[in-house]
Amino acid sequence: MRKVLMVLSLVSCICLAVFKDGNSEVVGLDSIVITSYSNLRSVSKYDVPYRVDVFNESDIEKSGASTVLDFLKKVGGVNVSDWYGTGVKANVDLMGFGETASSNLLLLVNGRRVNDVDMSGIDWTQVDINNVEKIEVLKGGGVVLYGDNAVGGVINVVTKKPSADKLTGSVGTKVGSYSLDEESFEVGQAFDKFSFYLTSSHSGTEGYRKNSHYYSDNISAYLESQFLENTIATLDIGYHDYRYGLPGALYDTDIGNGYSRRDTKYPGDHASMEDSYCNLGLKHSFSDATKVVLTTNFRNKNGKDFWDESGYSIDRSIQNKGFRVELLKDFDILNFPNSLIAGLDFYHANFSADKDDYLEPWGSVDDWTDIDRDTRAVFMQNELSISERAKIVFGARRQKEKITFDYTPKTGAVVDDKVEFSKEAYEVGLNYRWREKTNTFLHFARGFRVPKTDEYFSVWASPPVNQSLLTQSSKTLTAGINSQLNEKANFDFNIFYMKIDNELYWDPIASSNTTYEGTKRLGFDSGFNFRPFENLLLNCFYTYVDAQYRKGDYKGKSIPMVPEHSFKTDISYLFSNGLTFYLDLLYRSSVYQINDPSNIYKKGDSYWVTNMKIDYKYKDNWSFYLGINNLLDEEYSEYVAYSTMCSKNGIYPSPGRNYYAGVKYSF
Repeated sequence: MRKVLMVLSLVSCICLAVFKDGNSEVVGLDSIVITSYSNLRSVSKYDVPYRVDVFNESDIEKSGASTVLDFLKKVGGVNVSDWYGTGVKANVDLMGFGETASSNLLLLVNGRRVNDVDMSGIDWTQVDINNVEKIEVLKGGGVVLYGDNAVGGVINVVTKKPSADKLTGSVGTKVGSYSLDEESFEVGQAFDKFSFYLTSSHSGTEGYRKNSHYYSDNISAYLESQFLENTIATLDIGYHDYRYGLPGALYDTDIGNGYSRRDTKYPGDHASMEDSYCNLGLKHSFSDATKVVLTTNFRNKNGKDFWDESGYSIDRSIQNKGFRVELLKDFDILNFPNSLIAGLDFYHANFSADKDDYLEPWGSVDDWTDIDRDTRAVFMQNELSISERAKIVFGARRQKEKITFDYTPKTGAVVDDKVEFSKEAYEVGLNYRWREKTNTFLHFARGFRVPKTDEYFSVWASPPVNQSLLTQSSKTLTAGINSQLNEKANFDFNIFYMKIDNELYWDPIASSNTTYEGTKRLGFDSGFNFRPFENLLLNCFYTYVDAQYRKGDYKGKSIPMVPEHSFKTDISYLFSNGLTFYLDLLYRSSVYQINDPSNIYKKGDSYWVTNMKIDYKYKDNWSFYLGINNLLDEEYSEYVAYSTMCSKNGIYPSPGRNYYAGVKYSF
């Protein structure tokens, strides 16, 4: 508590100085949403019947965040659990899912699905924050337009596009603790009917813990051409190569008994991955009222996991192919303005894995797995304006799945099996815009989550393909208000209630993937943004989530890894000489450990974490910055998991106090 009081005192002193000297005002800008209506139509957040937080390039810069994951840690209603402190393994949780958060959140990058068909999770390091133009966080919606994975919400990352008719770009470098070394380069230009944007970056660190290194190289290109008067073609391609250590967990009894927080029990476990993608888009406007967009995407991932402590490695490969067509049609119904979006989704994914037990003679192959998933979906979303201020949104999606399994073991029977089914999603919402920048909304959605390939299939199960595994279904009711109170202050409030049947999870006792009979989540998040003067911005967020089992053996117990309370506040102050000061404070209450649905083991500790950054801009071209993460050197763990095998409390120690500095030149 003494550390907290020190931070709050520092914030208070800065505020007093600013209130005394500042005298400017700022006019808030209307945020634009892309996630909700794809590439067909941009709308104001005040016209959307669910909670959407939109952060532009200026918001991201003012936050002082160094990575996309760092920025999401500052967003209200978002709970981030980074396993190793490098971002390569992390859970980003919307609406209280805990361990399965990554499977119940859909990540889009320029509209491209990033989630994989297996349980490997989302790599949040693949997008350089210096290349981000906008981040949109959608809570409680998206199940109709996007289907699978969107139960908890959608995060859409929009990268920068060229806008100037001259060559612009930047080059930067960053160094810091744990041998941190980053370089980035970007360049772009917009011509009359053609534009391009190229980016390249390298990131490397030895990590806070032993064997928590992370090294990556990225290159991407965005090309846009208006080859016909009403037709725009786009090409978005990229390559991401990374390799990282897997330090694993420590037990809380290890600390001080031969191990420090920075040690590992698995010094040889590591992994590598190559990830490339290509997206082609074609957008044609027949008129202002009729538009169509076609998108085709290809993705190829190839990686290898080395489990030296266990004596085997696994070669993994995932290839994705997708095609999406969307049609926008505006027309009147009984003199009421109406807008319809209808579309088709076609998606094919192939997952393959080869296991190699290299401790056996000749490094013989243990088994070979090949899984194909084919998705076909049709969807529609309709928006009817029943008055100048009120809108009703309703929609439906029907999705058909076919998953085939081929498994050739080293010994035993070959598996040749398949699973087929169809699922539906629905939504209906009411939005009322009281004034230009104030709205209230009520929204209901019924969604689903398809089991991952390695939830359906396990080489240790009998039979290997769990035909009886049910598809998760959800019902979510949300209500809220967004309001720009005046030119200096904004207030947002969102309350939700979610019921889930057959929630998918891993049962460590039975060593199999199965479902909870029923769960529920009740919560709210609120945010207050205050800019008393042009050079000062204050943000405060509070989130409450009560996530429980509502049926079965664990009825009334709390869902692990979901904090009941979280509080975030940050301050940024721009001095007149181009110097900007950032300070943020994060509190997360204690959580039950993963693998503890009975709530009988020690909880993961609550924690306060404070970060600081100073940025200096010189002549509109140069930017110099210095930052300190975990300013007060708090000992904490964002991720905790109970070991049922060893009956011990497992922790993944988060980094201690660390420093970084960098420079960026823009032209």
